Amino acid sequence: MKRSVSEFALRKRRIVVIIYKILLHSLPKGVPEMTVDQLACFLAVVEYGNFTVAAEKLYISHSAVSKAISSLEQSLGVKLLNRDNRSVTLTAAGEFLKERGGRLFELWRDLENRVGQIDNEFFGSISLACPYIDISMIFPLCHEMSRRCPRVVQDISTNQIPVSILRSVLNGHVDFGITFSFIIPPETDELGCIVLQKDSFYGVMSTEHPLASRSWVTLDELMQQQMVFPSVSAGVKEASLLRTISRPIQEDDYQAESVEECLMQVSLDRGVTILPGILAKDPKLPYIAVPISDVPEGFAEVLIWRHDRVNSSMRNFIKIAEELFSGEGTY
Repeated sequence: MKRSVSEFALRKRRIVVIIYKILLHSLPKGVPEMTVDQLACFLAVVEYGNFTVAAEKLYISHSAVSKAISSLEQSLGVKLLNRDNRSVTLTAAGEFLKERGGRLFELWRDLENRVGQIDNEFFGSISLACPYIDISMIFPLCHEMSRRCPRVVQDISTNQIPVSILRSVLNGHVDFGITFSFIIPPETDELGCIVLQKDSFYGVMSTEHPLASRSWVTLDELMQQQMVFPSVSAGVKEASLLRTISRPIQEDDYQAESVEECLMQVSLDRGVTILPGILAKDPKLPYIAVPISDVPEGFAEVLIWRHDRVNSSMRNFIKIAEELFSGEGTY
């Protein structure tokens, strides 16, 4: 059952008061009437050696500091400070309060900070499935999530098939997925979506291929080459564009079972292929991605999630994604 803000505030106040009373027992008998404000004034005067400077640091008046020290000495029944016109020195009781009270005050401040974060601190986990992409694209998002919500565990799986990622999100197997906009059915309104970056299709070939030295190629030039086709299961041929531009598979063509295998075969000069630009970024393999001049249609890499599964941890992740990728527009 959800608690109101006032209930949380009351709970925090009770926790603070209870722990403060427990900590207060570490001081000698007769201290119960001491207040945190009085202790703060005392410690400030000791630190700066001057009532006026202490008042300035605490943003209160000189008389307020003087009154707090007098009230503190009265409640404890001892003299804490020796005052003269030039300096302030500690009595034996003052030395004791400086040591023990200083520790108490630090505990109090830490307690206030920690209890104040109870309602703003998120626990739990989120799961994210990604295709075979440049991990640097999502690292800033995951890193900022870790910074803001360190207690939220991020379960990230990479090298997933784009079509399978969509199914996993729709079936509730993962909270978030990164996939291609052309894979998402236009009638699907149950998904939330943020554009991470725009992309387009490229002709991909070995660095030794005759077309590799070109600044651009045409679709017809690619179709005349021996082709390496990504399998339908790899998710790339789900694009309407590729269905319309790809010629029938011929005897010399190679059909790869994954994007990774597709890139490997291209690097071995088994043929050329057509892939989204972000899938053609593996600096360890000797291939090159060349723009296709007569295929203007573009798409986007998108972060998707189901609206009806959003919880507090997911809401924070979505908020960060919106902040980081707000300039990428829509698809």
